[in-house]
Amino acid sequence: MSLFKPAWQSENKEKALKAVEKVKKQTKLVEIAKNSKLKEVRILACEKLTGQPELAEVAKYGSSFDVGLAAVEKLTGQIELIDVAQNTSQIMGDKIRVKAVKKINDQRILTDIAMNHEESSVRIAAAENLINCEFIQEVYAGIAKFKSLSECERRIVFSKITDQNLLFDIARTTNIAIREYALLSMTDKTLKQEVYAFLAKQCPIEKSKYNNGEDYEGSTALIYLTDKSLIADVAENACDESIRIKALIKLVDFIDNQNELADFALNNESKEVCIAATRKITNQKILADIAKSTGTKYLVTKSNPEWHNDAQGVECARTITTVIEDLRIAAVKKINDKDLLSDVMKNAKDENIRQTAKKRNENLFKQEFFKA
Repeated sequence: MSLFKPAWQSENKEKALKAVEKVKKQTKLVEIAKNSKLKEVRILACEKLTGQPELAEVAKYGSSFDVGLAAVEKLTGQIELIDVAQNTSQIMGDKIRVKAVKKINDQRILTDIAMNHEESSVRIAAAENLINCEFIQEVYAGIAKFKSLSECERRIVFSKITDQNLLFDIARTTNIAIREYALLSMTDKTLKQEVYAFLAKQCPIEKSKYNNGEDYEGSTALIYLTDKSLIADVAENACDESIRIKALIKLVDFIDNQNELADFALNNESKEVCIAATRKITNQKILADIAKSTGTKYLVTKSNPEWHNDAQGVECARTITTVIEDLRIAAVKKINDKDLLSDVMKNAKDENIRQTAKKRNENLFKQEFFKA
């Protein structure tokens, strides 16, 4: 059977090339360009092709990238270029499609490719070839949401987007990797804060061992949140309780009114929030009142998970006493007024608090002694 093998299929390069030189039929040249085992033979066959449909055939379904690229180089027909851009086989790769897209002039077709093609590199090439497109920002925003973009492609795409509302939408509706690029590209600080608040309020998607079981994205968003009203919104409406508590603690940093801080200290259900507020209080009288307090709203919050039934079935608090004591101790450690410390030493109902006040008083005396 090998005796009847066409000369262009010969493994002898010179013999095969001479055979191709004699071929004039376009369909035969397509066959050679697609199937010859020798690169030089495939290239020569492609160079001899003149028909646009035949060149498109080689570009789409050839067996090697070099021949496909050579075919696209010779293509000039818009119909064939569009065909190659949209229908080239995966074997030939996206570089062939990109090359074809860059030679397309039809703005309507380019827009369709930029918004709907399955390959990100082809979409970018089409977008870059658009001229005076009124909605070019929307085109790039659509590409930006493409999950398979490489890092290089993503940098290119986001460098083209300046519309802050589009970046705002991307930051709220995409995955973490894409969202980070959108946030980095945003220059509108108000919208950026709204994105952080939105993220902080979302229910956690992943709680892995790498972040101690916490909602990593929500916690990170809260770090960058600086708008007081938005922090208050997160504190009230975040899906995750740990995020609400962190937001309350952060909200405390914005409060200077001593009475408001005292309200946080005495009436919040979170130990962390209570102590954070107490540590910011400087009013000595308020600190003394906290040190002498016998209870807080936290103590009677039956919905708190620290409530349970004891062995006799009586509802009681498991660790509430410890929480209140920690709060009082934090207050005592900030009292510098000796008269108020004496008052706490005499009137605090908890022995541990009285002893803490006594120790605090002694430490203040020692400090004054050594200063003198």
